[in-house]
Amino acid sequence: MRPLARRFAALLWTLPLLGLAGPGAALDPARRLDQFRHTRWSLGDGAPGNIRAMAQGRDGFLWLGTSTGLYRFDGIRFERVNPVDDDPGRSIQVTALLAARNGDIWVGYDFGGIAVLRGSGPHRGVLRGANPRPPSGGVDSIRQGRDGAVWIAVDRKGVMNLSRYLNGRWTYFGPAQGFAEAAMGSMLSASDGSFYVAQPSRVLRLAPGASRFEPLGARAGSFAALAEDSRHRIWLADEGGLRNLSGGGPIAPLSPVNTPYVRRQIAFDRGDALWIAGQDDGLARVVPSTAAGRPVFDRLSDRDGLTASLALSVLEDREGNVWVGTESGLDRFSASNVARPRNHEAVVTGFVTDPRSGHVFYAGLSGVYRAGRDREEPELIFRKASLGVLCGDARRLLAIGLDGNYLLTLRGDGTVAQSKAIAGPLSVSCTLDDTGTFWTGMDRVYRLSGTRLEPASGPAGDRNGTVLTLRPDGPGTLLVGRSKAGFQRIAGGSAISLWPAGANRIGSVNLVVGSGGSLLFGGQKGIARLRGTRLESLSERDYPVLAGVTGIGRIGDGAVWTIGATGIARIPAKGLNRAFQRPGAALPFDLFGHEEGSSNRAS
Repeated sequence: MRPLARRFAALLWTLPLLGLAGPGAALDPARRLDQFRHTRWSLGDGAPGNIRAMAQGRDGFLWLGTSTGLYRFDGIRFERVNPVDDDPGRSIQVTALLAARNGDIWVGYDFGGIAVLRGSGPHRGVLRGANPRPPSGGVDSIRQGRDGAVWIAVDRKGVMNLSRYLNGRWTYFGPAQGFAEAAMGSMLSASDGSFYVAQPSRVLRLAPGASRFEPLGARAGSFAALAEDSRHRIWLADEGGLRNLSGGGPIAPLSPVNTPYVRRQIAFDRGDALWIAGQDDGLARVVPSTAAGRPVFDRLSDRDGLTASLALSVLEDREGNVWVGTESGLDRFSASNVARPRNHEAVVTGFVTDPRSGHVFYAGLSGVYRAGRDREEPELIFRKASLGVLCGDARRLLAIGLDGNYLLTLRGDGTVAQSKAIAGPLSVSCTLDDTGTFWTGMDRVYRLSGTRLEPASGPAGDRNGTVLTLRPDGPGTLLVGRSKAGFQRIAGGSAISLWPAGANRIGSVNLVVGSGGSLLFGGQKGIARLRGTRLESLSERDYPVLAGVTGIGRIGDGAVWTIGATGIARIPAKGLNRAFQRPGAALPFDLFGHEEGSSNRAS
């Protein structure tokens, strides 16, 4: 991050509502709900309860209709906004909201009718009553048509009353306009200018420019809700399931709605996933169209971190975040660079990769796992507890643990074809060299010979402190990091000191990698670079992003990626070179995964 961005990062990432970053990425429909970045504001965080309605204003703020009134949310604070006219006949409970295109915020109450907060004019920013006649019943929903008309549905003793406000005039819709009073239903303003109403047993459509509703062939059941996808198809969700009004039967069953005074709400996000609130089993999401040809269902409840088991409202904002109002707070789901598997078992070792395959191997608490693009979840390929060190390639792995050492021969698909017990001491480091020989380290360096770990000959076999790091450095050459002797390059019968232990300024060294003709060392207190005989260090005191580095990689654009105590960082090569040459110089970086709590495991 650049200096100003770094200074204000903690603030700006919590303010997605202000439109500073422009449109965001769509939430990936292939991911589960628990794989998105999930931020929550509970009652303890100051969020209001029973968020029945939500809208995003033209200025980017989020407006919340709740059981205790209207709130404006800027990403940090929940500010209650009261009407200037104190009407004793008006409920404080807000049941419907509309952010109109002219900036006005329309507010519907459980009883007491409507109020409007004007976006312009002499009363700009003031909330006051706007009833055209004495109110009766509770406002159920407010929608705006493509022509600018504001539609208001009122629940009067279970019967739906419909009014329209257009060009300063109110129009009541009744039998003369094809709208016979019936039970409450859902309203939808479609992109082609049509206006839909779904009531029990019927779906009505008002064509663009028409003055009369016409019935469609589709029938709606109880607790119906309407939504439009990106292909301009109209979808109906009710007790009979989810279906497309353009044809076809139900494509997915839906959970019931049994909570009093709660209605089903649905909304498509820009990735064409349908979000469903108001049902009995928490938040639901359906991806109706998939490559497999069948819908994908996903659910999230309070057991999974939702602020409450009852989700009441759902909204996608202009930045691509999906907001969910519940009976106990507010939840936000955002695109994430990190996809978490369901298997949250702790990762014990580092990762073993091989450019010849798409497999990634690591040891967890239960044994050795394989991950890769071909699998949504890591696969346990070798069950063995207490493993602590793993090295190898896509053909062989050496696993070292408290209960023994094992050589695993792998098939092409990354599964284990054969496992063989290896005799020898417990080791804390391990590597596979360019000739296919395994080496491990503890009090000295050991070499795998047959089914035994044998002490290495020459300088590698000397006892001179614990061997914490091993890395091949070309045919017949090893880089050896020892607690007492520092780093050495050992080839044949000679050992060359690269980095005496007394010159170490980055604490315990976790790894060493080759990068652009030099060596990069990751440590607890920073990173170091060795070019020829010149050793350069960067301290976490000057660059906190370099604290506790346990992983370093480089990709095609030359950028260096690290994983450390603060998360996953991408550091441009020019910036890193400048910092090494002039310690203290600004170090630009981008940080990934820190919002989800992603960081390395302390070593």
